[in-house]
Amino acid sequence: VAHHHHHHPSSSSREHECAQLDVALQRISLLDDSKLEKTLSKLLPMAIAQLSSPHALTKQKTVGLLTHINKRTNGLPEIEFPLDGLVDVVLNAKDSSLVRNFGM
Repeated sequence: VAHHHHHHPSSSSREHECAQLDVALQRISLLDDSKLEKTLSKLLPMAIAQLSSPHALTKQKTVGLLTHINKRTNGLPEIEFPLDGLVDVVLNAKDSSLVRNFGM
């Protein structure tokens, strides 16, 4: 009998993180442009925090989310915050301490 470690904390935290990121991506893709900025200001700090996750899958999904946000906001002059800069910092942050010190 194979023992499935459903209660193993690291796998459940990974599943939780990935589920959050999936929901975030869904919400963003359904949003009106006008509502995007407000949502992103809440969501980006969460996404950036996920980049220091120990789980590779979480990081991968986070980068996917940020890339999607970047594409989505590229053509929107009304988005105020410097998203391109943010995404560049994040994607080039080989070291997650750089992300933690990013001051979001």
